[in-house]
Amino acid sequence: MLDYYGLMSRPNRLIPLTLAAACICGAAFGAPPPAAEGPNNSSLDGELFYQLLVSEMSVRSGEPGAAYALMLNAARKANSPLLYERAVEIALRARSGEAALDAARAWAQAFPSSMQANRFQLQILLGMNKIAETQEPVKRELARLAPAERAAAMGLLPRYFSRAADKKLAASVIEKALASELANRATGPSAWAAIGALRLQADDAPGALDAAQRGAALDAGAEEPLLLASALIGPKAPAAEAMVRTYLARKPTADVRMAYARSLVNLQRFAEAYAQAQALTKEKPDFADAWLMRGSLELQDVNLTTAESSLKTYVALNPPSEENAHGSSMEIGRAHV
Repeated sequence: MLDYYGLMSRPNRLIPLTLAAACICGAAFGAPPPAAEGPNNSSLDGELFYQLLVSEMSVRSGEPGAAYALMLNAARKANSPLLYERAVEIALRARSGEAALDAARAWAQAFPSSMQANRFQLQILLGMNKIAETQEPVKRELARLAPAERAAAMGLLPRYFSRAADKKLAASVIEKALASELANRATGPSAWAAIGALRLQADDAPGALDAAQRGAALDAGAEEPLLLASALIGPKAPAAEAMVRTYLARKPTADVRMAYARSLVNLQRFAEAYAQAQALTKEKPDFADAWLMRGSLELQDVNLTTAESSLKTYVALNPPSEENAHGSSMEIGRAHV
């Protein structure tokens, strides 16, 4: 998904006249390839060429309103996705969210199968905090993906909605958007985990636990609901830890055991966290983060020789590149867990 805020801060990019002309030539219209011989005539007429020129000149002269109107009109006349995108960019540059949204909607209407148009629309809605209007763009975005890709994309939704002013509304909207996935054994665990994470952002720990349990009921081996349950461990959701420990008694993934260990550290249950780190280094000796946690906890307990061995193992498994070598050494020195 595209970043609305990144678009707002992108350096000024004026399209040269030659590029503006190219935007509305053959490929921009989806025109057939030229014949093997003969001239490749442009679909650009004088009126449209002049309109694009004036639009870009208006951008340069600090008149974004006029530039936007001309560019959007040109996009509609030319039926060009590149010109719709340029109209959105001009509006974003002018920090006119409504205008950018209108252009993105016009683009999506003209090109219903365009993933880029849908993503622009979704990100602008998020940037404008119009959470209630994001349901359909989210559904369209996910509908185009294969099940494995869809599950991964659903896992990103809590991050995209983390800035929502109304967290409860965000959780409700996403639950409706994911309604068709909730009973699907392949994608349901990821869908419920995403809903649970949004409920947790809304400070609804019981609702988040319910989502984790529903996801795990679809597939007891799916890690996404267990990762959510690990984040819930504490007094607000006492059943979450029992759920995680039941999973750990089987064949847990390294990520779930590590998430549980981190939650124990956050609760200052250091001895239990250390036991989990030890178990993880035995089960998966090449899991670098477990060695870092072991070394950090050993350092905290002043077991210096053991800590040195654990941290050296971490460094051997995760050798720093030149650009982050200094940062990695600082991380170990701070005993970050």
